[in-house]
Amino acid sequence: TNEMKLRTNGGERVTIDSNGYITAHERLGVGGDFTPQKALHLKNAAPVFRFEDSDITGGYLDMIKSSRNMRFDLEQDDATAATNFNFRIGGTTHLYMKNNFVGIMNDAPSEALDVTGNVQATSFIKSGGTAAQFFN
Repeated sequence: TNEMKLRTNGGERVTIDSNGYITAHERLGVGGDFTPQKALHLKNAAPVFRFEDSDITGGYLDMIKSSRNMRFDLEQDDATAATNFNFRIGGTTHLYMKNNFVGIMNDAPSEALDVTGNVQATSFIKSGGTAAQFFN
């Protein structure tokens, strides 16, 4: 077959098949001299993980870790298109960000924060007011 196999101590570790697909048979570490802790472990001086959409020129999502901060950057070259980002569990959108709106259990937010369901908080503060002032 047209494939490359890398072995150590008699065990197959990495395979590159004839289509160019790479399979790591245990853990794969990328970015330095370290022992991978998970199936895929990325590590370097300025960790960035990029998901790039081949259908949209310049469309990508970066996951950036610097110092103690974690950030997701969603970039799209087409400025007229809506930029959406959502977190789903089992096919249900729980957190949805669209342009400058955030929806919780709501995938079509029409306000800065649009919640479908009950909201529980220890207090609410009216803009320019105090926690003792309640909304009607």
